[in-house]
Amino acid sequence: MLAVEQWIKIVPGLVYLNGESLFSNAKLEDDTLTFIYRQCINSYPKFFKMDGLSRLGFIATELLLQNADKSHIADNNCATLLFNMGGSINNDYHFQQTIADANNFFPSPSIFVYTLPNIVTGEIAIRHHFYGETASYVLGKWDSKTIIQIVESTFDSDRSIEKCICGWIEYINEQVFEADLFLISRISNCEHTLLTEKTITTIKDFNMEQTILKLKKEIIEVLNLEDMQPNDIDNDMPLFGDGLGLDSVDGLELIVLLEKNYGIKLDSPALYKEIFRSINVLADYIIKNRTK
Repeated sequence: MLAVEQWIKIVPGLVYLNGESLFSNAKLEDDTLTFIYRQCINSYPKFFKMDGLSRLGFIATELLLQNADKSHIADNNCATLLFNMGGSINNDYHFQQTIADANNFFPSPSIFVYTLPNIVTGEIAIRHHFYGETASYVLGKWDSKTIIQIVESTFDSDRSIEKCICGWIEYINEQVFEADLFLISRISNCEHTLLTEKTITTIKDFNMEQTILKLKKEIIEVLNLEDMQPNDIDNDMPLFGDGLGLDSVDGLELIVLLEKNYGIKLDSPALYKEIFRSINVLADYIIKNRTK
């Protein structure tokens, strides 16, 4: 059997290890990855030579392993399998800038070396002295079934593998990135959570759940809905009309809330109608567009 021993989630301004927030959100606002490096590592200068994707994988793995059982993490016993949708798109863009101008054509070797998404698995292996299988897969979208199939196949094909670092790692730019990594172990009992599609999808969606709960509490407080609890607000309930029953004045309060708490400025009436359809829609918009 395979089980999830540890998991880490990192998005701009938020870091969760096994469901527990590691840092004050305010401290993470400016540069999440550099802040974590300074606080928790600060002894690996090569970090600053890496591209964004490799920095994200490096930081996520470092936090994932800090308190893990390392008894079987050695040499060929640990594999590294990472998945994403954009490949090394951020670094590819930066490399393109070095060759875009024919009059200033200078292909940067230091940028070019990171124009493959599997470089991040190499950085992780070098840091932790892993000699097990390393692979990077580019998928069309998050696909828990495919991820689990590849992980299980890796364990089945090499019985010496005891643990595996795997998961989703996407880096678009400094404001848009996400790491959902898991430390998977080969176990003989049910001490840890078994590896299933539901398990890893729940972890992948963890930030959404936290944002929804926080948003519900903020709406109740700002709109003085004293007789309501977060569980009273259905995630797909319309916020206006026959749903939660908010009016135009409440809408103005929500606009202020978005700017004050999340740094989101709304200046289009058409956008109001779109994102205020339900808690689910509003939370998704916040996750993708927040600057605080």
